[in-house]
Amino acid sequence: GDVVAVAEKALAQLKQASKFANFNDFEAQFTMLADRCGYDAATKVRMLKDKVSKDLRTAMSYQYNTPDRDDWDGWVKLCRGLSKSLDDAAFRNGSNQGSGNSNGNNGGSGNKLKDPDAMEIDRLKINEIDQEVIQARFAAKQCI
Repeated sequence: GDVVAVAEKALAQLKQASKFANFNDFEAQFTMLADRCGYDAATKVRMLKDKVSKDLRTAMSYQYNTPDRDDWDGWVKLCRGLSKSLDDAAFRNGSNQGSGNSNGNNGGSGNKLKDPDAMEIDRLKINEIDQEVIQARFAAKQCI
């Protein structure tokens, strides 16, 4: 089949969700597909803004100084920074609930308090990284 047509169809369906919920995974896949389609920087920027997560789109809308509409690298850098900030905020908000203690220690008493909302990490089964995500990361020269 036509490589460009296949890439265009995949790009039309791509959103920052499910196995591409992580911005770096999404961006690697998006860039690979958009490059196969031969899109210019302004087109990639316009499409990127429509395909990122709602939270990231909202964070982007609050930015006063934004890159030019055809500054692909600038937009990717902005999205990476905002995505990291959103992830960090979600982690902080989720990990400190109920403890009231941002550094995670319990006052040095040596007794570990059992948080009723704590995850049982030992019981979690960590899924393998999807092969498509690995290939996209390699294509974008990102480490996995």
